[in-house]
Amino acid sequence: MAAWESAPLDNLDKQDVSRMIQEFSLPEYEVTSKAQYSDLKKLYARCDKYYRYIVYRDKDFKRLTKAATKDLILSLDEADSTWDSADGEKRFAEEVRKRHPELIRSEVEKKRKKEKEREAYLERELRRPLIETRNNLTNFPHKNMPIRIKDLGTITIRELKPKIRDGLVVPETLVCYREDAEWIELSEFLNDWMRRKATIKQIDYLKALQRQHGIVVDIPLDISRQEISTRISALVPPRDA
Repeated sequence: MAAWESAPLDNLDKQDVSRMIQEFSLPEYEVTSKAQYSDLKKLYARCDKYYRYIVYRDKDFKRLTKAATKDLILSLDEADSTWDSADGEKRFAEEVRKRHPELIRSEVEKKRKKEKEREAYLERELRRPLIETRNNLTNFPHKNMPIRIKDLGTITIRELKPKIRDGLVVPETLVCYREDAEWIELSEFLNDWMRRKATIKQIDYLKALQRQHGIVVDIPLDISRQEISTRISALVPPRDA
């Protein structure tokens, strides 16, 4: 054990020492051995634990900086090294209330914070269809597939993003893929396609199977995953399925 405690630090250990000291503005301790490194990690772990404890209770507390967290812990340690031997989080919160009353949220501040969170939530919900639509267009497997846009005519999937940026198309814009299909909103069309339609890999696999069996049947791009699985199963011997 003595040999381990006095063992020098390797380069990764030294980088970790530097990171921990910088993150919580810890004193520039002389850390040259594994034992000293272990002690520093314990102090860092305590700083991190109590910092997160306050952060997670942001309904009651405003932001406590990492440097202030470290200062409070070292001050408590100096007064009583066993202060957090039991219910450390509770004791730490009490000390924050006592020594940093400016960080305690008043009832008015709590109400204001709750209102801001509600406003942010509603704003995210308003933006969610647009974000989902953009993501689905990015991941859409058939970028050159034509699609009919209400009052705009027929364009390719690839051309939709620029029109969304220009404000000509929105998630609620009505679209239609097949002539005999009903008009539906773009966001709904894309969500349904990404969830239910066959992937390119499935289509390519079915094409290869059909060639092996001499079958000449078109595979529509909008074939469902369920239907393509049925077709594949019918052409794959049970032992290879």
